[in-house]
Amino acid sequence: MRRSNLGLFFGLCLSVPVLATDMTGAWQGDLIIPEGPTLPIGIEVFDRPDGSLWASAASPAQGQRYLPVEVFSVEGRQFRLVLASPPATIAGTMGDSGQQLEATFSQGGGELPINLQRVEAIDDIDRPQTPRQLLGYSEKEVWIENNRDGIWLAGSLSIPDDVESAPAVLLLAGSGAAQRDAYYAGHRPMAVLADRLAGKGLVVLRFDKRGVYKSTGQHNPVAIDDTLADAQSALAYLRAQPVVDAKRLAVIGHSEGALIAGMLASSNDLVSAVSLAGPGMPIIELLQLQDATEALAAGASEQEASALSELTGQIYVAAKEERNIEVRMARITTLLQQATELQRSAFEQYNGGTGTLSENWLSRPKYSDFLMIDPQHSWGQVTEPVLVINGLADSQVPAEQNVKGIVDSVKGPVSVCTPENVNHMLQPAASAATADYAEITQTIAEPLLNNVISFVRHNSGLSAQGTADC
Repeated sequence: MRRSNLGLFFGLCLSVPVLATDMTGAWQGDLIIPEGPTLPIGIEVFDRPDGSLWASAASPAQGQRYLPVEVFSVEGRQFRLVLASPPATIAGTMGDSGQQLEATFSQGGGELPINLQRVEAIDDIDRPQTPRQLLGYSEKEVWIENNRDGIWLAGSLSIPDDVESAPAVLLLAGSGAAQRDAYYAGHRPMAVLADRLAGKGLVVLRFDKRGVYKSTGQHNPVAIDDTLADAQSALAYLRAQPVVDAKRLAVIGHSEGALIAGMLASSNDLVSAVSLAGPGMPIIELLQLQDATEALAAGASEQEASALSELTGQIYVAAKEERNIEVRMARITTLLQQATELQRSAFEQYNGGTGTLSENWLSRPKYSDFLMIDPQHSWGQVTEPVLVINGLADSQVPAEQNVKGIVDSVKGPVSVCTPENVNHMLQPAASAATADYAEITQTIAEPLLNNVISFVRHNSGLSAQGTADC
């Protein structure tokens, strides 16, 4: 499961033009930091499914897009936008021409001017597999209602050309504040999958997580029950589409999305399920293992990785057992104070209280429930064909233990693909280091794409051929 480690350097507060709709679209400008770098900043303003005007922010040079916004307000010609974390503000005025935002960037008591110009699109990193045109299918924006929680999810529905009724696939992104394409550093893995699947005759749905990009609600990274409810709403929406053959539905999930895919497959009538770099062991055990394997991939010694894992294991147990947040955090503080010198050193060098060990995660009320999840329970109720793909260069969801957990649990036929030199993001990779993700140009290894397409098409009745070589 991929942690939410991409750092945010700003949060925005914005007020807009005379008419709120005048600001809809993309804006970009340079933030000039004295005696520092010049950073391009982007803002995209749009209408959400509930009819409200909202925005997302981007830092193209840092490979960050679709950053969740906490506040977006408009009063006359003034605008204000606040990102979720860390706190920072961009506030200013739209110029008379409607083509420029004259603003101030504020963070930590400091202020810098920034002027944003209306642009056709915010700058992005060019990745060779990103779809440039729709070949053999069309795509439309859709709105999905989660009646349980009263929120709307925004997504993209890809529909093959010249079909009246076709099998369909639901795509589920990994952990973190994932936009529908699962964007990171220019890569759009879910868009790549949707493009290839739709081009081969399958209807495909992907969506923004709640509280992310155009979806309403509040994103909570540890609330798996909410994530599951959103996925169930999306699956129900997909099943109800006139162009979809409701008897031929499949689900594909990456990392945490694979965990959700197993839950959906355990209680819905699907033709197949695909787990991409998905967990197959209890989450509390996976996180402790992940701490060690990520540290090793980053250059830690076996002794350092072991010391780190021993300490973080104690932290996870405390978080699992203590539902009172104040008591939980006090207990964790004591564990860190009592840690050995080697444990503290490894913790500071190879984690530093980030991701699943950050205060933001540890202090969440539902974190105890998150740590109690065991994917084997849901996979153990699945009788449909399952494809399991985990690269051997994956330091976040190590292949050996997690593939075994899923394979031993599933009641139906299972196909397994464990390619060497493929990392957690399914990229061809020379190492398992998470720092390499943004440096690799390919989004998904081509043999894996072919494998997934072949498997889903076969089990959807579109092809007599089974899985391809992985």
